[in-house]
Amino acid sequence: MSSVKNLVYLLLLLSFPVVGQQSQNMSLLGTWHDASLPVSRVRYNDVWGYAANGREYALMGSRDFIHVLDVTDAANITEIGRYNQSVNDGSIWRDIKVFGDFAYCVADQNNEGLQVIDLQNLPTSASVVFQDNTNFRKCHNIYIDDQVAPAKLYVFGGSTTTASFDLGIYSLAAPAAPAFLGTVDLPGPDYIHDGYAFRDTLYANQGYNGMFAYDLSDLSAPQQIGALTDYRRSGYNHSCWPTEDGKTVIMCNEVPSGLPVQIVEVDKSDPFAIAFSVVDTFKSTLSNPMSTRSVAHNPHVLGNDLVVMSYYDDGIQVWNIEDPADPRRLAYYDTSPTTDTYGDGVWGAYPMASGKILGSDLYNGLFVVEVDNLRALPVSYLHWRARSNGKNALLEWATATETDNAGWTVEHAGANGR
Repeated sequence: MSSVKNLVYLLLLLSFPVVGQQSQNMSLLGTWHDASLPVSRVRYNDVWGYAANGREYALMGSRDFIHVLDVTDAANITEIGRYNQSVNDGSIWRDIKVFGDFAYCVADQNNEGLQVIDLQNLPTSASVVFQDNTNFRKCHNIYIDDQVAPAKLYVFGGSTTTASFDLGIYSLAAPAAPAFLGTVDLPGPDYIHDGYAFRDTLYANQGYNGMFAYDLSDLSAPQQIGALTDYRRSGYNHSCWPTEDGKTVIMCNEVPSGLPVQIVEVDKSDPFAIAFSVVDTFKSTLSNPMSTRSVAHNPHVLGNDLVVMSYYDDGIQVWNIEDPADPRRLAYYDTSPTTDTYGDGVWGAYPMASGKILGSDLYNGLFVVEVDNLRALPVSYLHWRARSNGKNALLEWATATETDNAGWTVEHAGANGR
């Protein structure tokens, strides 16, 4: 039985949350916060994770910097450094993704463009080795399709000094020096807020227009192959993440009044089109059961069963979606239990392979938590990596501990599984 499955079944045996508690089935391992950092609506924003050579790191954005933090010993988090090659007026919105041993960083204000941080010399140091603000000066988000060769970095909500564009694309054939491939005019709505890309397919979150799917295998002629534009309790289509088998997408609609998370079924029976349909929703109401201000911000799906969620005001949460028609909250940690305000709480939540979960609280910094009883699982992972040469996939992983583990079974989907 897989470690993800074991985690599901262990947690289902535990009690369900009680309103008013700060946590349920989740423990705080450590925090990091610098109260001297400036506040411009928020103090912190995005967070991502990186692991190498038996150590683990958080990469967290603040108004002016990307902070690289060693979280190997979460009770004693240390800051390796803070990085930004062009500090000016800062930015409320930052986004960070990691590919190989490099972090790719953008901001949605001012003129920073794309910055690349080399992580290979950690834990001693990191360094900014690349910056490009000529092809775009700001953007809202990025995502890396690492299931193609070479990997591609997609720029969402980007603009130059004179114009905005639908989608910008870099090749990561040389990860330390991304090559700009140009911009693409998509056949759907113009603005993309966020997205998830895999094997030249893009699921694009396009605000109040909905979620769209695009085939980007031919960048000179991109095709719209699916759309979800009319669904109950729709709002600002903000972010998404599919399950590993591609059969389900978890989708967040961000509005201050609060909307539930959508569980979307994906139908790929037509080889030339994707059909989306909402099968269920789930909503968090920790701080106040009657409050509408429970805003899901970003999902991160593990396997086919678990979703790690970041919530404004309602903290870091883990949900079980093994049965998409019956989603269940398994664990949570509320980083701001005394507030019930849109704009407080957790911006991003990133699950490390070891079981640690990183959460970036907008005002209170980094929280490192773990689901209770996770260490009872047979295997604790240091990292998982997947690489492709365009035809074959190479899986690499390393474990921290193994107890009574008989081995692994690797499953894969065919070409139609996208």
